This record gives sequence, C-alpha cells and structure tokens, in this order.
Amino acid sequence: MNKGIRSESITPPTSPEKFDLSREIRVEGVVVVNVVSSRLDPSAIPDAISLPTSSDESISAGEEEHCPYPWEVSIAFPPVHNSYLDIYLNSGSVRIMSEGEDQTSSSFDDYPAPDPAGGPGNFYLKPSWRKTLKGHVDHLNKKYSLKGEYILYRPGVLHTILTPSPGCTAVYKSGLQLGLRFPLHPFIVELLSAYNLSICQLMPNSWASINSVLAICDLLRVRCTLTLWRSVMKLVEVSSYEYGPGWWSFQCRGGFKVVDTVPSNHRGFRHEFVFVYYGGEWGIPLVPGSEGPNFSLNRKVPMMSIDEAIVAIYLQKVEKRVKGQRFLVAPFWLPSSRELSDEHFLSSFGLSPAYPKDIARLKLDEEMAGRISASALLAAQIRKDLAAGSMKVPEPPKDPKKLKRKRAPTDLVPTVALTEHAPKKVSRAVSTTAASGSKGSKAAKRVVPTPLRSFLPI
Repeated sequence: MNKGIRSESITPPTSPEKFDLSREIRVEGVVVVNVVSSRLDPSAIPDAISLPTSSDESISAGEEEHCPYPWEVSIAFPPVHNSYLDIYLNSGSVRIMSEGEDQTSSSFDDYPAPDPAGGPGNFYLKPSWRKTLKGHVDHLNKKYSLKGEYILYRPGVLHTILTPSPGCTAVYKSGLQLGLRFPLHPFIVELLSAYNLSICQLMPNSWASINSVLAICDLLRVRCTLTLWRSVMKLVEVSSYEYGPGWWSFQCRGGFKVVDTVPSNHRGFRHEFVFVYYGGEWGIPLVPGSEGPNFSLNRKVPMMSIDEAIVAIYLQKVEKRVKGQRFLVAPFWLPSSRELSDEHFLSSFGLSPAYPKDIARLKLDEEMAGRISASALLAAQIRKDLAAGSMKVPEPPKDPKKLKRKRAPTDLVPTVALTEHAPKKVSRAVSTTAASGSKGSKAAKRVVPTPLRSFLPI
C-alpha cells in the first residue's frame, strides 16, 4: 500500500475454499481496497486495477505453485464521482470508438449541419442553463406544475429545438415564465395545429397573448374560437436580420389590445430551452415543419358570432383625449405578465393544473374577485346592446390588397421629382403642369404628414 495510508492487519483463513475479504481506504477520490483473496487472477474482480504492494518481493509465474494461497493484492477502483467526461458519454455526445473504426465516421448523423443563414439549428444550450437543468429538473417540474405523464427532460450538449428526443417537444424557459403549461389547453392544440406551428416556433410574448385571451374568454364565459382569434390577432414572421429565420409571433390587429404589459426584451432566450416528454399523442407538430406556417389564416376571416363579438368588443381600444391629445386605450382590465406567471391566477382560469379552479379563485385578492363577479354583468350588457343595435359586431379585418403601379402619362415630362427635400421646386413643377392644361393631368395635392399617435401606458 502507499506510504502514509493506515493499514489494517487481515488474518487470512487457511481454508482452500474461495473467499473475499477487503478493507476500503479513500485517497484523493480513489478507493484503494486491500483484498485478501483466494482468486488466482485479480482481474476477475470487475472494474479493478492491480497496484504494486509495498513489498519489494514479487511472485513470479514459476513461483506461484510454491506460494500458498491466499495472496494479498492491492486494487484501485475508479473514483466514486463521475468525471466531467462521463457527462458527455452518458448523454451520447461522445462515444469510444472501437479498434479499427474509421475516424471519419460520426455518431451525429441525426443532427443537422449548421445553417449559414442562422436559425434554430444554430442555438444550443448555454452552460449556465445546462448546469441549472442538471441539478434542478425536479424543481422546475414542480415550479411549472408538470404532472402526470408530462415531465421535463434535459437536452444533450448538441441538441437544438430541431432535434428533440422521441416523444418530446422543445419549449423555451421564457414561454414557461409567461404561462405556458401542460397539458396544453384544448384551444392551444387547435391553434397550433391550424397554423402548423410547433411550440418552440413562437416568440415568448405570444404565449402571454394566448393565455390573456383565454383568461378573458373564461372571464366573459365565452368559448375561444379560431374565428375570434383570427379577427383579433395575426401571425407575422420575426425579422431574420440578427438571428436568422425560424420564429414567428402573434400580434394584435389594429384597434385591439389583449395583454396589459409584457417584457420588452427576451434577449438570450434562444439558448434556454428544455424538452417536455409526453407518452401519448400530442396533436400538434413537435418540430418545425418544412412547409412552414399556414399564413392563409390571416386572410378571409369570417364574420364573428354574437358570443365572439362580446370578447372582441371587450378587447377593442377606445379613444381618450387628455389635454387636447388623442390616445387609444383599453377600456377594461387586461392581464399583465406578472399575473400570467402566478399559478393561482392561471389555475383560476383553467390554464394550469396546479390547483383546482374553484379553490384557486378563493385565494385571489378582492379586486380580482370583483372583476370576475362584474364580468357576467358586462357580458350581459354587451349582448343586450348588440341585440338592440346600439352596438355592432366588429367587421372582419380586410385583406391587404396588392398595390398596382400606375403608369405615368406619356404626354407629361416631369421636370423635377416630387420629393420632401425640394418643396420649392415641387411647387414650380405643379404650377407648370397645371398651367399646361394637358389632357389626363390631375391637380397635384400637397400631403401634410399627420402627427404620430401616442399611446398611454395602461
């Protein structure tokens, strides 16, 4: 044994029967075991490495028969804690090649090659988030109320949102912080399936909008439908200038507001994702499809029903004037991002399985309880006004028209281009054109830009 290690005397038995007797001593993370064994081959002990003993004498192969058993052998076992390389071996990111295997072969054939244009395939877990997932997955399961057959799963080192494990789909931490819960609300399944979107394709603030609309519908006791959603929201592609293409967002149409306040910046969220495993049928795309989202739902929106119109009127902005200035504000209460991250709030509207709905509403504050009580009266009043004709069902959004270029009259030769940087020359050109009296000419009008509209924070 090594110098400085306290040794213990072992009295070997004299019986020729096989036996094992050992003492463990830990030295710098390595378990050194002093073994008295009748086994002729110390390598018979698995995962063991023979070490030289403190004695200078050694037993040669020819002297084995003259040396009575048992023999005393020092054996070193691997460290009790995993090496940092074991993490990569266990996750499948690294493997030990067999002898004679071609070094050009790769075990990562299932992973897509990096896209030069950017996009989801180029974003892996950042080290700090990977470290959080390593030791706190169970805590995150409880924090975000994953129960039953749903469970969070830590991605591998080279996993992206495009390469989830079987039965899994990728979700961003920012989406979970804004109310994304499992199992998914039935309307969310219908929404993602209709737009051909996976969960990881949506920007985090889109989940705030979705959960807010579902909360308002539950508040007014109206079932949320695709027609209502398409009348209030539209799908837009996020700019690919900085991170590449691959993400989309639901934005409010003009004249509507669905959520009070949301974070203005989610920088870095693309590196903070986790897999959610479910053994059943998801009913939604688990990974982004090659055909892309269904943008046709932004067009040809049908007319809303009376129940759908009640929610749309609730979400409409109204004009308000303060000191001569015109503002468009939401007339009624809307959820904020802080409320959408509270489990009691989400459970009270059926958006989280953390608590039963009735019990969760009992724990809401008096102000929120008053809103729930008054919502039924508000919905009844809007329904009455729609029936009396004092309110009208909002018209469906108009489809954008393609702008047709108008050909300039052939008998007119423009003297100076009409630009904002040359107002004097523009006026001369207009007067010259008007004085010429040529056929087909139209009187030029001066366009005065209207002041930008400002919106008060709600």
